Amino acid sequence: MSAPQVVVADHPGAFRSGVSSYLAEDTRYDVVEVDDADGLVAAGRAGTADVILIDSGMAQSAELQNALAAVGASPVTWRTVMRASYQSPSLTA
Repeated sequence: MSAPQVVVADHPGAFRSGVSSYLAEDTRYDVVEVDDADGLVAAGRAGTADVILIDSGMAQSAELQNALAAVGASPVTWRTVMRASYQSPSLTA
């Protein structure tokens, strides 16, 4: 049985590198990093991702929407999409 593939997507990289480093410590996961919309669309279309973690800024970007439209795909093509967002300091208390 192969390790579940987790795709971590983020433009600036802080979210991507932090989550990827954390997951890489556990050898049960195959972690793939992407830093742009085209890479994210390619990862989704490859169909090998079990989970795709997308930074909320990237998920809402026009660049991602344009890349999806260009290939005729939509986020529902992916099996699992999780959006991470940090909104309020009070949520960390």
